[in-house]
Parts: sequence; structure tokens; C-alpha cells
Amino acid sequence: ANNEFTGSLPACLFTMLPRLRDLSVSHNTLTDAVIPPDIKHAQQLVTFRAHSAGLGGTLPVELKCVRRLKSLGLSGNAMTGELPQDVINGLANLDTLDVSFNTLSGVLPDFSGTGVYNSSLRYLYLNNNKFSGGVATQLLKFSEAQENGISSSINIAYNALTGPLPSAMYNMLVCAATRP
Repeated sequence: ANNEFTGSLPACLFTMLPRLRDLSVSHNTLTDAVIPPDIKHAQQLVTFRAHSAGLGGTLPVELKCVRRLKSLGLSGNAMTGELPQDVINGLANLDTLDVSFNTLSGVLPDFSGTGVYNSSLRYLYLNNNKFSGGVATQLLKFSEAQENGISSSINIAYNALTGPLPSAMYNMLVCAATRP
């Protein structure tokens, strides 16, 4: 992180380093860089940070294969396309998802999951993108999975979202306001 690396994100980072656990390439000037589909080989990867790294393109669906991933930070890039539902469903250990300040679009994925729901997810940053549509169903299980006394955060500002917020979020606000 914090260098002047240029070029693409080499696939060999994921194929030739089978025990890679943490990777941070944040704050670089990568060019023509995308997350390669070869990320699926990074079976030990727990943390992947590429904030303001010069990444573009779409999130590869192969990201769902990185099952130990706990923190995915991709803010401040030029990522496009949708946030794939398959990826969200596959990352069962994810604690932090930060895709803010990109140009991701489409409807939000269902964070309640139709398969295995990621109840570990505590920090969700989707702000400053081009997401559209409702959020009530998509965020219901996320809001219900938050435990009293455990920190969590969600930011969905600066999108084109519509409709009501999940009632569970309203209930959290009401409960917080009535506590002594």
C-alpha cells in the first residue's frame, strides 16, 4: 500500500502464493487493473484491501470462492456493474464490505441471502455509487443480525435508492432513543 505501483494486478499474486493471508494494494496508481478471476485460488485470504488503487471493471463472480475472506475494501476505485448476489452469498465469513465511492449500479443484492446468510457482516459501506431500487428486503436480515452491544455500521448514502427502510432499522433507532 501507499506506493507508486502501476500496471495491472498480477494474477500470480493469487495463484503462486497459496498461503497469502492479507493483501493491501491501497493508494497506488494501477492502470488497466481489474480483480483477476484467479482470486479464487487465494483460499487463505482473509483481508483484501485495494482502496483508491486504480481498479476498474466488475467484481469477478470467482470472488465467492474466497471463503475465508473477512474484510473486502475496494473504496475509491472505478468499479462498475452490479454487486453480484453469488459473491455475497459465497462470502459467509465477511465482516466488512466497503465498495463505497465507485460506480457500481443496479439493485442492491439481498443481504438476507437466499442461501447461507452471512450473519458475521457488521460493516457495510455501499455509499457513493449508483445503486437503485428498494432496500427494505435487501437489508432486513442484516439489520436483524446486529447484536446489542456489538458495533455495526451501514452507509447507503448518495445512491438512487427508493422505498421504505426495513422496520428493524427503525426499531433500532426507537430502542436507542428510549435507553437511559
